[in-house]
Amino acid sequence: MSDRPKIHPSGGSTIPASGNSNANLAHLNSFDTKLKKLADSIKVEDEDDEKQSLEQIRLTTKELFTNTIFGEVYNSVLLVISIFSCFQYLQQTYVDNPDEKDYVELTIAIIFTWDWILNCFIADHKMIFFTR
Repeated sequence: MSDRPKIHPSGGSTIPASGNSNANLAHLNSFDTKLKKLADSIKVEDEDDEKQSLEQIRLTTKELFTNTIFGEVYNSVLLVISIFSCFQYLQQTYVDNPDEKDYVELTIAIIFTWDWILNCFIADHKMIFFTR
């Protein structure tokens, strides 16, 4: 059998406590230290940084729209736009103006689409957002 120590999968050595184990243990510790320094020096460019920043933006946006006065004002403005949209629908239903362009309706549709995309972005669980 060789004199090299066996390394257990847990990271510990299987060297018995007797004999020349102190020298072997010191050698293993220095090897572990060098290996950790090497691992720390290697920087892997990964998408984790980008995902982390996107997740941070999502959480910050969610915090802004749920727990601040800005979020309350935003929801109040959407409520007013919803009521205006109902009146606009009634006006289009009962009043005939075939020559008039529907810029108001298009603007309201864009605002509600933006709100839907924003809520989709800040949703914690996308599948639940789409199925509720």
